[in-house]
Amino acid sequence: CNIYTAGVKPATWTQMDWFKGTLNGITLAGKYNYIDNCTIKNTNFSVVVLGRYTEMTNSTIENFLGDGIRALSSYCKYEYNVVMNNYDITGHTDNSAGQNPDYPIGIGNHDDLFQSYTSSVGGVEYVVSNITIRFNKFISYTDENQIQKSFSQGIGCFDGFVDSWIVENNLIVTDSWHGITLLGVNNTIIAGNTIVSNPLANPTSLEGGGTIDDATPFIWLGKTKNGGKSYDNIIRNNLIIKSKFGPSGYNNIIDEAENTVRENNLTIQTGEEDNYFVDFASFNFKNKSGSPAIDQGVNVNLLALDIAGDSRLYGANVDCGAYEFDNSALGNNCPVIVPVQIHDFEQDVVSDLILKVTDLDASLITTQVLDLTDFMVFTDNSQGAGTLRISPKEGDIGEYKLKIIVTDSDGNTNQGSFIINVVKNTTGTNNVIAEQAMQLFPNPVAKGSTIYVKVPKNTLSQAGSIDVFDVTGTLIFSAKPEINSDVQTLNTSFITKKGFFILKIGNQSEVFIVK
Repeated sequence: CNIYTAGVKPATWTQMDWFKGTLNGITLAGKYNYIDNCTIKNTNFSVVVLGRYTEMTNSTIENFLGDGIRALSSYCKYEYNVVMNNYDITGHTDNSAGQNPDYPIGIGNHDDLFQSYTSSVGGVEYVVSNITIRFNKFISYTDENQIQKSFSQGIGCFDGFVDSWIVENNLIVTDSWHGITLLGVNNTIIAGNTIVSNPLANPTSLEGGGTIDDATPFIWLGKTKNGGKSYDNIIRNNLIIKSKFGPSGYNNIIDEAENTVRENNLTIQTGEEDNYFVDFASFNFKNKSGSPAIDQGVNVNLLALDIAGDSRLYGANVDCGAYEFDNSALGNNCPVIVPVQIHDFEQDVVSDLILKVTDLDASLITTQVLDLTDFMVFTDNSQGAGTLRISPKEGDIGEYKLKIIVTDSDGNTNQGSFIINVVKNTTGTNNVIAEQAMQLFPNPVAKGSTIYVKVPKNTLSQAGSIDVFDVTGTLIFSAKPEINSDVQTLNTSFITKKGFFILKIGNQSEVFIVK
């Protein structure tokens, strides 16, 4: 959808025209909503989410006065969106008496590119939990000639609690201090973000002295307004500009939380941006050749792709920030662990959990699982996958955190963790192995090469064919399976281009990559 107050930004609009002439964009009060591939232009508050289980993807918010996204409900996901060009029309402080003639009469607004808050300060939930903010670009302004360039805050919750958020692989470009600020935050991961000052000039004066150009963004984990503590968070692999102006003692990370894991975050000294990025002045924030950010991260719980859709891992170590420098010519890439969701396993039921790994080089991969208990056995197949057999008994109910370490034949190592949860039996004793998931290896596969498909025989006996679809859902190949073998072979010579494909056998399907 295209959603707008005026389809084309009126070049002659004054500050008061913007104030009087713009409406809000989307407000969603129900649950299970989906916003995809939408453009929301020239609005006041652009997107307000009041209902749980909402997803917003691949959408653009451009030219807005209030907040870009207000995310007030739990279990929501925001991915691959662009939020840019914020107008400071109402001012930051209360102007109800008209004491500031530069702004319209009203209560003012602290403009945010992405904001959340709880019921303690007017929201809808006591705790906003399980929010994913990933692969988004938040940019305060992109036009040198824009009127009223806003002092936009980046990603913020200015009173929590918020719990179990994932904020990763985002680009945040603003001259506010608040790049990522979460006050009252627990069990949250902030990883692989690029947080820099806006390269465009903004000489607007700040209250208390200085100009907006003097304010540079940081990450801040702090207490709630009534003193509630933050704890058990992770700040990892971020690329952050060093703050040059702001309240005393502020730097690139302000950590007032307890038990924070901080590792491999890299600071850019103000004025040295051109040493890191392809073209900082033109908003190209990809790492350039020779950037100090290359290979400076730690390989823990990495995604398969970066913010640009390129491999998240080239070389021995991930780059700091949201972008990965492409040095694929070196032919020495690190394996990537496919994320494992939290699983529930019933006591007295034997189950198999398939762990999967991909490698751009199609190398042999060794997989280890640590912290196993006496009712867990892991078997590595050396092809980027392994099977964790789980046989819990009475007394094993509880949550177990396991560590996974993968190493390819070039010696590159990656690691991650996942949780299994043993729950009370509701089905009775069952010694039959739960149906195993289909395994493909190697994955990715070179075009024209053979891919091996391991699938349980009971699935094969029920399947009439092996089918391959492209990403549009179009069937491009079909063949009869070999019923007497649990490993099928599939030559990919019928595939004419690189990309993602879906293989389906019976009721099981899996994505594979042809490179």
